[in-house]
Amino acid sequence: MRPSTGKGWATIEWDLFMRVTVFAAILATTLVPLSAVWAQSPGNNSSPAPDSPHTGPAATTELSQPSPAPIQPAEITRQLPVSSIVEKDLVAPDGSSLGDIEQVVEQSSDKVMYLVVSNGGIMGFFDNQVVVPLSKIAVRNDRIVAPDLTEETLKSLPDFEEDAFQNVGVGRTVTIAELK
Repeated sequence: MRPSTGKGWATIEWDLFMRVTVFAAILATTLVPLSAVWAQSPGNNSSPAPDSPHTGPAATTELSQPSPAPIQPAEITRQLPVSSIVEKDLVAPDGSSLGDIEQVVEQSSDKVMYLVVSNGGIMGFFDNQVVVPLSKIAVRNDRIVAPDLTEETLKSLPDFEEDAFQNVGVGRTVTIAELK
């Protein structure tokens, strides 16, 4: 004689049915995304697997899977001779002038390159010279653009102190990001 568990056969069958249904739902949510990823993988010329509709009890227990992060395209850069940068205007994204590029310099301590930009003043007198990291500069068509700078933020940048920098020769080239 078996010990009594208090469950009838119908209850046990229903419990087994629910466990199998939940297991199937977990498998379905795992296998469908994997088949979609496999269909989109390089070298696979087959068409992607159609999504199967989820209905019934499996739909209520479906686990949401986070989508993979999109791959970021590589940054496009351009090599420019220093001579083509000097004496150009540095412009904001809206096209307004932020100042004149006086020279390209390299910091003596860590070899990071900067633009020396003068702004303000009257006819070349009383202008302010600041250093803008070359990493914050981009090229759009033939214009030198500071995508993240405004006239106010330009004024808050460090002043150019000649002793801390070396002038980059006009015969050299620099790498600058390119904007579309």
